[in-house]
Order: sequence, then structure tokens, then C-alpha cells
Amino acid sequence: MQKIALIERWETLLPLPPKILRIMRMTTFFMFAIMLHVSAKTASQTVTLQGRDIPLKKVFDQIYQQTGFVVFGNERLFEISVPVTVNVKNAPLSEVLTELFRTQPLTFSIDSKTIFLSPKKNTPTRIVLWGDSTIIPELKGTVQDAAGQPLQGATVAVRNTKLMTVTDQQGAFLLQNVPNNGVLTISNISYQSREIKLNGKNSLTISLQQEIKDLGEVEVSVNTGYQSLPRERATGSFSVVTSKQLAQVPVVSILERLQGMAPGVDISTKTTAGKSRNGTMQIRGLSTIRSEYTTTTKVSTDPLLVIDGFPSQMSITNGALDYLNPDDIEQITFLKDAAAASIWGIQAANGVVVIVTKKGSRNQRPSLSFSTTLGTSSKPTTNYGKMMSMPDYIALEKELIEKGRLNDPTLTTSGFLPENNSQAQAIVWRKRRGEITEDQMNQQLAELGSYDNSKDLAKYMLQRPTTQQYNLSLSGGGLNSSYFLSGYFYTDQRVYKSNVNRGYSLRAGANTNLLDNRIAISTDISFGNTRDKVNGAAVRSMSIFAGGMRPYDRLVDDQGNPIHYDVMLTPFMSRTLEQKGYLPFSYSPIEELDYSNAITNSNNITFNTSITGKITPWLNAVVSGNMGRTFSDREEYWEPDSYEARMLVNKATSINPGGGVIYGVPPGGRLSLNNNLGRSYNLRGQLNVNKNWNGRHQLNFLVGSEIRENFTKSSGELRYGYDKSINAFRTVNPTVQFRDINGSNQTIGATSRPVEEFTTRALSYYTNGSYTFDNTYTVSGSARFDDYNLLGVERRKRAIPLWSAGVKWDAGNEEFLRNVKWIDRLSARFTYGFSGNAPQGYAPVTTISLLGSHYLTNYPYAVISTPAVDNLAWEKTRMINYGIDFSLFKNRVYGTVEYYRKKTTDIIWQLPINGTYGFTQTLFNTANLDGKGFDIGINVVPVITKDFKWTSTVNLSYNTNVVKDARFDKPTTSFSTENLYNGYPSDYMFSYIWAGLDNTGQSLIKDPKNKDKVYNVNEYPFENIRTYSGRTASPWFGNFSNSINYKGLELNFQFLYAFGGVFRKPSIVSTGYTNTTYIGRSGDVSERWRKPGDEAFTNVPGLEFGAGTNWFQNLGRYTESDFLVRSRSNIRLQQIMLSYSVPGKILEKAGARSLTISAVARNLGMIWAANKEKIDPDYIYTTGNNYQLPLLTSYSFRVALTF
Repeated sequence: MQKIALIERWETLLPLPPKILRIMRMTTFFMFAIMLHVSAKTASQTVTLQGRDIPLKKVFDQIYQQTGFVVFGNERLFEISVPVTVNVKNAPLSEVLTELFRTQPLTFSIDSKTIFLSPKKNTPTRIVLWGDSTIIPELKGTVQDAAGQPLQGATVAVRNTKLMTVTDQQGAFLLQNVPNNGVLTISNISYQSREIKLNGKNSLTISLQQEIKDLGEVEVSVNTGYQSLPRERATGSFSVVTSKQLAQVPVVSILERLQGMAPGVDISTKTTAGKSRNGTMQIRGLSTIRSEYTTTTKVSTDPLLVIDGFPSQMSITNGALDYLNPDDIEQITFLKDAAAASIWGIQAANGVVVIVTKKGSRNQRPSLSFSTTLGTSSKPTTNYGKMMSMPDYIALEKELIEKGRLNDPTLTTSGFLPENNSQAQAIVWRKRRGEITEDQMNQQLAELGSYDNSKDLAKYMLQRPTTQQYNLSLSGGGLNSSYFLSGYFYTDQRVYKSNVNRGYSLRAGANTNLLDNRIAISTDISFGNTRDKVNGAAVRSMSIFAGGMRPYDRLVDDQGNPIHYDVMLTPFMSRTLEQKGYLPFSYSPIEELDYSNAITNSNNITFNTSITGKITPWLNAVVSGNMGRTFSDREEYWEPDSYEARMLVNKATSINPGGGVIYGVPPGGRLSLNNNLGRSYNLRGQLNVNKNWNGRHQLNFLVGSEIRENFTKSSGELRYGYDKSINAFRTVNPTVQFRDINGSNQTIGATSRPVEEFTTRALSYYTNGSYTFDNTYTVSGSARFDDYNLLGVERRKRAIPLWSAGVKWDAGNEEFLRNVKWIDRLSARFTYGFSGNAPQGYAPVTTISLLGSHYLTNYPYAVISTPAVDNLAWEKTRMINYGIDFSLFKNRVYGTVEYYRKKTTDIIWQLPINGTYGFTQTLFNTANLDGKGFDIGINVVPVITKDFKWTSTVNLSYNTNVVKDARFDKPTTSFSTENLYNGYPSDYMFSYIWAGLDNTGQSLIKDPKNKDKVYNVNEYPFENIRTYSGRTASPWFGNFSNSINYKGLELNFQFLYAFGGVFRKPSIVSTGYTNTTYIGRSGDVSERWRKPGDEAFTNVPGLEFGAGTNWFQNLGRYTESDFLVRSRSNIRLQQIMLSYSVPGKILEKAGARSLTISAVARNLGMIWAANKEKIDPDYIYTTGNNYQLPLLTSYSFRVALTF
């Protein structure tokens, strides 16, 4: 703010004589001049000013910054001044002032470096009376729309004053003591703003036109979490998603909303049961490689998530976005290169996602917004993937019995009791035991095979997924403050019955300005809760494991009652043991929907606050802090009547010699509890510089320091014989042995899980700056120094500075391009920088884990958890980025093209060591990871009129990486998909070269080095005969969307595409070695080899066992061969949205500002796939299940209303 000496309005408060007032003015002036010690001459000062309708006060801001001249005058003088339009370059200050004051009701004089203001003779400065000609005592008026209807809720203000009001229901307004030559501004959220020069008028009728949005490129700012920068001064790589774009995808999951919106950002929304709605996000590929090390040491491979300036306590993969209200998000910025993200240091190795939430606006009347979204999906079916028919399935079971792969469980009555077999197998065994004839067997099998339970599984175990979302927010503000309040609730019924996710969030924020806007205080508090209920009955019923239904197993009888099956033991043995006192062995998947639920209740509280002090117009200081808490509990309760609880008790039960029942585990329920607590603290101090001088130099600079701590604690316990109705349980001795159902000795084991605590502290120093010359040339730099509490590590090794630098050339501002009318904006960028990951979880000293009291000695004991690891260095990632930004043909074509290279060195990886040290492997700095790629984002507006607009957006990204380290050459004796391989990407696929089947139905593979050499299953070549098939991720991916707007109607459709990459077609799995692992219903098994000659038309191995065969090699070489490799390339129709915004003139009668109604259909399926089977590579069915669920089409309906 410019230095202005203000004379308080004593003349309006005290009737002092004019002579005394003159003496006060002169005395004040001389004191002020002495303090300034100035002696510059006015004639030598020049200024550069440019702008339209600039308030006079802001003009003096620029004059002070460029010349050091201060202004001395009454505050009231600025209130009656009028805005100016000026365009001068290096002009003498006195001439500029003379021209500026020509039309002002003021005059000026200059003495030393002080500009004195005073009213012209006919413009007195005291508070005016009704007869004062410079003031309009009462200004009345009416605001209406284009149809002449009164417009309620329009804001009417006098520019450069504090005069403001809002129109009433009749559109009327009243303002008092308005400057005669003032400028009136009229605005409404749904209408175009207007400005009217009063010229002494005291009554007005004002019409507003419906708002027509800018038809060109959307102007956005880049928010790094530490500062917000105009796009033209950002040298780094970034993408921005706005709240409007998020609203176009009204689904619960924020990750799902973001799919395809940002080039270089790859998002997967495939979820795992029990993990809420989590998915994964990757920005420009990998910077480190996922491994056992990253898992056990909790090193995140996710991008850093920053919310309102501070890192989230949770990662994206672990559900951090689930606690956010999607309607609270104002903007999401993806920082993709080192220059954009390096200010976050070690935390930004995988990129940064910066979320800015909505805030209230000053001088805004209260605004109440409500939205609701209801969603449903297509009816789930169980016919995804190729499946065997019932006769084929039963024939396979018969063949396995005939070939001796399955045994008759009824022949075993003591010792280890075998599990029950299937209905079809039981019929075959009855015939083999002579209990029924061949015809009876065939008749019974035919009757059994006439029923297919796929429809009943869909009916009784599945449901249409449904979602409900409700959002309510209130915002507004006065002259010096603003506020924002919101509440959000959602419920998400999943496709599997008895599985549901619910959550809610509350948020309150306020901003206050004090001391004439010199001090700004901001506070924000939020609370989020999610409650996830998971029931495994439906998933288990469709599997091939214990509790899974064979395809002919009925779920209900003719009367609709659940049918019970014996799974653990044969019916005869089950009834026998039940008579002796065992609990019932019967099992019904439908009944289990009511039992054994796992409920995870998670909470997140965040409090942010900041105080900003303005030191000078170009310098401010900020002190900000953040406190966060997460606490969650997971409760899994097996009710006494649940199958799990009954089998837990039965397995631990035996009969004593007297025939009595001995329980090793107390009868009743079982309760499993897990608790997690997290705390985080952040305190930050920062100086910000935003200096502009002579209109050609712009400096943005910040420097700061922060300290933070993250703490996590977890624990758990088990309770046996639990009765939830009275919270009672039985005490057990975890070390006492008991005899189980098979006669073996067992113990219950520990009932308390270890208590684990992790504390991470860090002290950081950071700086970031950019300098722009002539709005054309920009250089930038960023540096950060992080010091972490790494156990036993010297500071010089644990703290490494990370930095980046960048340049930008706005070629469109060059003289030789200014007259090229079809170029609106053209700039080129280059950045170079480093990021990294510090080694965590290991130290140069041996570490131990305390494990409580030993069960024999009852003394505390410990084990060595990790050996000492010396000289373990940081993983360091170097990134180079080239970018071009453009806007052409009056913003009809605009976008960004970027190319980048990444190189990560010293990747931390487990390697084998001499086992005599007590460990077989430890960590080393090993390979390099070379990556490269490009991101393209182009927007085209093919058609544009007053009422019609068509916008097309294309995002295309490419990313690849290669591991380089001679120690990771392709192996000769072993192969593992968990290893790294030199010269190949981290997401590789290797395959055998398929050579068909031999005349015994067994697999043949080729030697890639000798095409004439073919190996059978009894020959064991080196493992390096596998050949590279491709990447398991598509290196090319992107989005193509179109938005068509006609007046208030909008139609949007989005395509997602992926090109390149491979997957292996599901075929067969290990078939029926035991009665607890059932035979999968994979359709390829029905095409298996059965007799010599079949090898001419099938590639599916036969079920051959015994001498001269090797079933494991036979199956493995087939399922890992290139015969099953397919391309991942596909194009899918991801979304179609139709929305309608009701015209404002219709809503005005109801007192509403806006109303939008939208309908969305998502997951509409692939419209093209490169693989011939048309298998969706992102939703590959599993041959380990009898039934698969296809991706369901979802439908959402949304209503958003603002008052």
C-alpha cells in the first residue's frame, strides 16, 4: 500500500478555527518530511503507467513503487475521486499528474518527495450537508432483467467507496451521500455486470442482461500450495481441473471424477473390498519402484496430496479423498515436473496434487446452495467371461475322479477328516461304491445339470449399486470478512449385498481483514467420517474356495427357503459329530449375509489457520499452521450363529474318553478389533514478495521455514466367546494346548496384536522465486532443504538440498508477433530439477522389535528386525521438461504440448547377502530408472455463436521407463515377476514361445535362440528363454471429450482410450486337486485336449497325470505363454451428460439465483478393442472364480439449487 498521510476528519468533529487547522496541517507535514529525509527533485522522476478505469489510490501505489513519492491528503478525497484511464511510458511525473487531475474534483502540489492533495475550490472536504453539490444525498433506483422484471439480490456499489447495498424483492435500492461523479457497479451471479457514471443523477432504472460466459480459453492460476501464480509466470508443468469440470461428473468418488481430465495423470478406480472407494493415481509414471521395501517402510509411491496449503495426513491410495466433499473443491492443480513440485522437497518425488477448497467472498450477500445426486446402475449379471456348460462341468468332475485326482471322502472316518465333495462327485462315488446303477447315475447327473444357479446368485447375492449425495453450503461476507459453511452426506450401496459405504463431512471457514486490510486472518476447520461395512458372503459364494457354490448348487428350495450345505465335512460325519455335541456344520450363503460383518469407522479432523501481515504494498509475512487428527477402528464380529464362529469352535473341539465335549475355543462369537490413531502438526513462517516497477519488471519471491511432525499408532485385540448384546467375553490362555477335531495339538495364540508407533519429524527451509522482464522473459528457481529424523544417520547424509530452475519465453509478446492476429498467446518453457526419496525404515545401526513377554519365561524379549545398513543413499530423480503453450484464432484453439525425461538413480532394492550374517537379504542402492514421455492437451472450439458453443478437448499422454543395472540381467535359473530386469520396464511381461501340444496333450515351447529346438514338459531349459511380450500398462492413454452448449442446455460426452501394452487372456487354473479348491467354470477347460489328434485343433492342455507327465509344467507353460498374450489397446465411451440451467428470469419469482438439472450415464463400455475376444483389459475376469461381474453402467441424476 502507498504511504499516504491521512488527516483525520477533526474538522467534522470539532469546530476548530481555520487558522488552527492550517497550523495542524503544516506541523504534521514538517514532522513527516523530517522522518522521510528526502531530497529528490520532481523533474528527474519518470513513471510508466497503463490501465483502464484505475482507482486513483492504486495509481499512487504505482507512483510510490516507481519513484518513492508519497501522498499526503484527507481520506475523504479518495472517496470522491474518479477512476482514471492512463497509458504513459517513461513520462515525467509532473506532466502525468497534471493530466490525471485535469478531470478530478481535486488538485495537487509537490514539495520534496511528497504529493499534497486538496479539493478544488468548489469541492469542500468536510462531510457534506444536503445542499452540497458534490454529493447526491439519496440515490434511488431499480434493477431489472432484460424482460423488465425486478431483479432481487443484485449488488449495487459505488466504486472506490464503501457504499454498497443489495436490491430487494422489487429490485429497488437506496444509497446515501453518494459522490456526484461516482461510478455505480451493478452485479448478479447470473447476469452481466454493468457500470454507470452518475453525473449527478439521483434516480436510475437499470437493466441487466443474462450472463454469457467467455467463449474462449479459461484463465486459471497455478496453486502450488505455497502460493498462487498467474499462468503466464509459471515455468513448470501443471494441469488444472476446476469445480465446474468436477460438477460434470456427479459421482461419489473424486478419483472417478478426475479420470481423463489432466494429461499425464493416470487414474485407476478399481477398488478392493474393505478399502472404501480408493483407487490409485500416477503422475508421469514411476519415480520409485513399488517393492517390499516401499510397503514395509511405508514409503509412499503416491503423489503428495496437499489440501489448502498443507499435506494430507493420509495418502490417496489409503482413501484421503473419501473425506472431502466434492462440492467444496474450488480447484485441483497437478504439479507434474520438478520445477512445479520441488518446493515440496522429498514429499514430491511422485508429483503433487494441490486441492483448494471454496471460500466465502467479501461484499457478498448470503448465498445458500443445495445439491443432491441420486445414482443407480444396470442390473448385475454373472455371465462375464467364457464359461462351461453344466454338462461340460460335470464331465470334467467325472474325468478327474476317473484319473484319480479326487478321493472319496466317505472312506475316511478317523484321523484327518477330509472336506465334503460336490453333489456331482457324490453321485459318481455312489455309483463306484455300487450303491446306484450306471443309468441311475446318469439320470441323477442329468437332473443336477439341468439347473444353473447363475441367475439365483444374481438375485439373492447381488444388487443394483445405488448412491445418494446431499450437499448444503452457506457463504457470504461483509466489507472486511467472509465465511463458508458446508455439510455433505453420502451413502453408497455396493453391488454385493450387505456391503455399504456411508460418510459425511462438515466444514467451516472464515476470513477477516483488519487495520485497513493490513492484517488478514484465515481459519478453516473440517471433519470427515466414513463408515464402511464389508460382508464377504456374496464374494465367497461365487468363488472356488470353501463356501463357494458349484454352478448347479441351489440357493433356495421351491418355497424360497435357504438350502443348507455341508462344506467342512461329509453329511454323515457332520451329523455324527453334531449328535456328540458339536455345533451345526450347515452352511447357507444367504443366511451369512446377516453375519460376520467387518465395519471400519474412520474419522479425520483438520484445522488450518494463517495470519498475513502486509509490510509494504509488495511485501507481506505469513504465519500459518495446521493440526490434523485421524482415528479409525475396525470391528469384525462373528456372531455365535455365523458359519465362521461355529467352524472356529468346531475345529477346536474334541471328545474325551468319556464322550464329553472339550472346547479348545469358548463357544460364542469372536470379536476382532483394530485401532489406528494419527496426529500431525505443521507450523510455517513465510515472506512473500510481489514487486513490480517501471511496468517492465515483475519479481515474485518467497522464502520460508516449516517444522512438522507425523505420528501414527496402531493396536488390536481378539475376544473369544463374545456376546455383543452384553459386551461379555471369555478369558482364554493363549499358550495352553488343546486337541482339535483331527486330534492335533493346537494353541489359540496371542489375543493382543503388537502396539506399533511411528513418529516422523522434519525441519525444512525453502524458497521459490521468479523474475519476469517486459511480460516476456521469465526465469524461476526453487530450492528446499529437508532434515528428517532418520535413526542413526548423520545430518549431512539424511538432509540433501533439492532444487529446480526454469525459463519461459512469451513469444506472443514479442514485437514481431504482436501483429500476427491469429496468435493470441504463444510461449515456450524449459525446466530442470531434482527430487528424491530418503531411505526410511533402515539405519546404519541394528534395530530390534520388542515383543512383550515370552510365553515360556514370562520375561520381555526382542528380535532383531533389521540389520545395520551402511551408506544407504537417497533415491534421486532428475527431470527435464520442455513445454509449449498456445492460444490461436481468438482462443478457438488453445492448449499445451510437453516433452519430459526422468532419471531416477540409486533405487533402493533388496539383494541377497551371505546367510551367515543372520539375514539372507538386505537393502542396497541399485538400479537406475530412465523414463520419458510427453503430454498433449488441446482444446478446440469449432462452432461458436451467441447461444451456441461446441468445445472439443483432446488429452494424450505417453510414458515409459527402463530399468538399467547389470545385476538385474535376465535370470538363467529362476524367474519372478517381483524382480527387476536390466533393459526392461518395471511393468514387464515375459512369456514362453508357444509351440502347441504334443500327442499326449502336454505343452511344448520353443527356444528363441534356436527356432528348431522345442522343449517338452520333462525338459528344463534356462529361464532366460522367456521373451519380452510388452508392458502390462498402456504407455499411451488419454481422453477425448465434447461439450455442446445451447443457451442453458449442455450435452457432454467423454471417451477414454489406451494404446499399447499387453495382458494375458484368462484361460484355466489348477483344476481340482482337493475338495476345498473347486473346479473353476472357465470356458477354456471345455476345449482341452482329450485324445491323440486333438492337438491339431486345440491349444488347451489335457488333464494328464502319472508317469511321463508333469501337470505343473504343463499348465504353467501354457498359462504363461505368448499364445494368451493380448493387446490392451481399446477405446471406451466413458460418459454422456445432459444438463439444463433454468433461466434466471424464471427463478427470480421464487427468489432463487440458479437451478441446474443434470443426468449422467457412465461406464458405457468399449466401442473398440484390439483383442479378438473383446475382453476389457481393465476388468479382466478371474478364472479362480465360478462367476465374474462385468463393469456396470451407472446412471446419476443431479439437482443443484442456489438462493
